[in-house]
Amino acid sequence: MKNKEESIMSKRFFVLLIAFGLVLSVAVTGIPEYAHAAGTTYYVSSSSGNDSNNGTSSSTPWKTLVKASNQAYGPGDQILLKRGDTWTSEGNVYDDGYYSSTRTHNYYRTGFRNGSKGDPLNPIVLGAYGTGAKPVIKGTYTPNYSQYNSNPSSWKGLVAGFDESSGANEDYFAVFIQNPHGWKVQDLKLSNAQGGIVLWNNAGQTNDGTTITNIDFADIDGIDYFSNDQPDGTNPGIKNSVHFRVTYSAGVILTGDSYQGDNGIRGKNIYLSNLRGVRTKSLLMPVRRSNNPWELYPDGTQVNYQNVNLTNSSNSGGTFGWWMQGTDGGTVSNVISTNSGESPYSYGPTGGGVSDSKNLTITNNEFIGSSKNTVDGCGLDFEGNNENVTAQNNIFKNNHSGGIMYFGTNGANRSTNVVGNVFIQNELKNFNNGEVYVAVTPDANSSVKNNVFEKAQGHVNISGTVTNSGNINAVSDTLIVDDYDAASVNTTGIWTNVPASTNSYQTPYLYGVKSAAPGSGATMTFNPVIPATQSYNVYAWWAEDPSFATAATYTVYDGTNSSNVSVDQTTNGGKWNLLGTYTLRKGASPYVKLTAASSGTTIGDAIKIVPVAQATRTGSTVFKLTNEDTGINGFSRHAVSEAHASPLSDNTLYNINGDDPYIFNDSMNVSSDQNQMIIKLKNNTASTQGKIYFKTSGSNFWDEAKSKTFTISANDSQFKTYAVDMTTMASWTGTITGIRFDIEPGTTTGSFNMGEIYLFPILENGNFEAPGMSGQPNGYAYNPTGGSWTFGGYAGLVLQNNGAWGTPAAPDGTQMALLQKDGTISQTFVLTAGGTFKVSFKAARRTSFGGQQTFNVLVDGTNQGTFSPSSGTFGSFATSAFTLGAGSHTIMFQGATTTDNTAFIDSVQLTP
Repeated sequence: MKNKEESIMSKRFFVLLIAFGLVLSVAVTGIPEYAHAAGTTYYVSSSSGNDSNNGTSSSTPWKTLVKASNQAYGPGDQILLKRGDTWTSEGNVYDDGYYSSTRTHNYYRTGFRNGSKGDPLNPIVLGAYGTGAKPVIKGTYTPNYSQYNSNPSSWKGLVAGFDESSGANEDYFAVFIQNPHGWKVQDLKLSNAQGGIVLWNNAGQTNDGTTITNIDFADIDGIDYFSNDQPDGTNPGIKNSVHFRVTYSAGVILTGDSYQGDNGIRGKNIYLSNLRGVRTKSLLMPVRRSNNPWELYPDGTQVNYQNVNLTNSSNSGGTFGWWMQGTDGGTVSNVISTNSGESPYSYGPTGGGVSDSKNLTITNNEFIGSSKNTVDGCGLDFEGNNENVTAQNNIFKNNHSGGIMYFGTNGANRSTNVVGNVFIQNELKNFNNGEVYVAVTPDANSSVKNNVFEKAQGHVNISGTVTNSGNINAVSDTLIVDDYDAASVNTTGIWTNVPASTNSYQTPYLYGVKSAAPGSGATMTFNPVIPATQSYNVYAWWAEDPSFATAATYTVYDGTNSSNVSVDQTTNGGKWNLLGTYTLRKGASPYVKLTAASSGTTIGDAIKIVPVAQATRTGSTVFKLTNEDTGINGFSRHAVSEAHASPLSDNTLYNINGDDPYIFNDSMNVSSDQNQMIIKLKNNTASTQGKIYFKTSGSNFWDEAKSKTFTISANDSQFKTYAVDMTTMASWTGTITGIRFDIEPGTTTGSFNMGEIYLFPILENGNFEAPGMSGQPNGYAYNPTGGSWTFGGYAGLVLQNNGAWGTPAAPDGTQMALLQKDGTISQTFVLTAGGTFKVSFKAARRTSFGGQQTFNVLVDGTNQGTFSPSSGTFGSFATSAFTLGAGSHTIMFQGATTTDNTAFIDSVQLTP
């Protein structure tokens, strides 16, 4: 579906870079800068080079990749290919010694191949020089999708010009690094090959420090162990052949030779960033070192790679967006996977997958439009046997199957967490009817919670075999009813199907919207099935055009009463528009009905029903005013009496019996950081004003200077939820010791029902006290999860007075955030009312190591200020003022340096 909902999509536009957690002393300073000391630079040009040249200047370059491959390099050396040049099917040919039931030999060619060793702090660099387009290394492979579609069981990924069945097949790998210790590959385009970059690790070797960045991959495909013929096992030597050890095509392949029982770490500290794949089977594929990798998941015990990071990348039209396997530590962040499954595959496509891995963070990614062949077709596949893997703050949208699927290959998943993600209209083909499909229940330490589900009516949040129901749950339960849902939408009159437009809410398989002629009186009624009687925000989505209606009418029926809302469909198209907040009653058949306007075409598209948030935020206070007892939660009354209902309900009826009626609590102890107030009220009087008075620790009495008036509905037949923003009150400061609610002005008769008063901060955990660092090695952690902030790259939490980091005393609590190099710290928040704000915070620089850090403070992607704290003790800072509307927004602290500089941040607030 085309869904441009800004409040959701703003979550994803984080600029997150490499995220990792190291325990060695070097981790405190991050990945050191590459020095390139004492190295030689070599130049290669297919257009102007000659292999008889010395290759050491751009005027005397080598010509071929064979020449460049057959050299010994050392730390700091650079091999640079000329921009604008292309090398096609060039490189050395190798007889792999591969034997199978259908082949006697298998040949492969590598474009650039080398086995020299660099230094992680001073790597060998394979890159580009000059100006223009990236250098291209390409084979002659062309995907033969038509053959796959006609006979998928025999598809073998034919290579143009070769006949695989004859034994003369030659696969092509553009770059092949053997034992890639201290290598950096950058600024290349690799295409039409079975593999883009192969990082081959020999048994007994531990290769450290490989960086791959700014690489374009296209048409990297052709190897698929489910459909290629398998070895017959008669020759033990084939177990270490390339074709035995490369079981999938991928942009980056981690593999190597193997011996039974070889379970050691063979590659570590691998950083992949800014990779762009088109029709690439997978951006990343680690192949575990087993005696028989042709098995789907060999034995489930081996971990061979450590601290593997994939960031700021994308893949479209492959089989997998990416895959992590046999990996301990690392992250996948800011990666967009779209249309996985377009590349042929004889098993199950997915936007991303993780198997037999541990200690991974999957955050701030998008998984969109995965299609399904025989199985899967999901956004993210927890294939099985994973431990301590967290998927947080991702978006799963329009996948054929669930946004996430839980399996149990090689064992159930353990301590895996799916937290704070957004699921939008998955299960498009109704395979399992669940946004999250659980085929094998993870262990009791795993959780699926606090996610947002915008699902089609009739789907559920969680489906499958769910036995761990205590942790497998959802807080938010948003319903979407689209015009294509015939079971949930009724129409009268004539509605015409209109093809999808750029701002319609629709699936790719059906018409985008329906239109009704002006003056036709046609109606379209959306019938949501309400799970519980409570307050809901009701939204409508339409496409916009100058010829559309300026006064289309939506009627919201809550189960008892109706309210009409007129909307202008010439504007505000392509997004969710709030119609209002209503108490919709379960079992009373509430609905939203759209009636065609008298002039202009009326567009019927979709509605969304969102439960009004309850008190689930960190640092919030809720006063529930039930009728269970007089003065519940410390509230007393003046000029009102309480009426107790039977059975007990979730609100109290207050009958007015005198002048100046109000209820109050003057024994509170609430921080003024909790500056957002939600009031659940049914006003049974003719008054149209409510008023909040408050007391503070510095001014402990009621007065007009500490009051705020807001509009309420008169003579209400239902509860309404009112948002009162106290950030506009300069006197709302320090500790709030009392709150009073009045019906204004001068009401002496009637009654009102009060359900709750809920106070919460705009920004949660502004002092960075959660999660706690006291139990962490050395008192700090990169990219911790479990709090309100999302950390990316070189960012995390650290205790005060930490010797390794040289932290000062924290101004608020015992912890602070650390922002190193180009790391990011972000939080998405919701404003109940718009206004003018600034971000205030305290910051200090790290003085024990590195230079002065500079960072930007962004709100919804716009830079509101650049800061460079110069003192080792905390000082106060604030952005310039900016204006925000009601709704969802994102604040981000983003490091602006690439050298090892660090700032400490604390006491973050959004203030008027």
